Amino acid sequence: MPLDPAAWPAFVAALNLAPMAAQLAGQTELKSIEGNVVTLALPATHKHLADKAYSDRLKTALDAATGRKWMLAFEVGSKAESSLAAQRHREQAHHGQQQRTQGRHAHQRSDSFGHPPPATTTTGFTPSAVTRATL
Repeated sequence: MPLDPAAWPAFVAALNLAPMAAQLAGQTELKSIEGNVVTLALPATHKHLADKAYSDRLKTALDAATGRKWMLAFEVGSKAESSLAAQRHREQAHHGQQQRTQGRHAHQRSDSFGHPPPATTTTGFTPSAVTRATL
């Protein structure tokens, strides 16, 4: 069990959790550990994840990972900025920004249909050699 709240996201990411327990763990932020009580912050928008069934699964995984019996307490309120979910959201936003930047650069090197500009060839073709056919 990490004592540093900043280590909580990596810790819960490494746990083998059932999907809903993983959602719960990913949305939480470690607030404190006092004795055997782990206090986790949970955004109000995700309070449904604190359901007993999901929190029991998270508790069981924490007990197994640490070899210790824990009690979980949830502080439901504001957005958890240092949660695993918040970190992943920031990474995805950063990755998306990089892709958009790369896309703009690629677009600048392509025509309106997304095709790259034609390669320069040495075929001897010049525009003055083209004559217009009339019917």
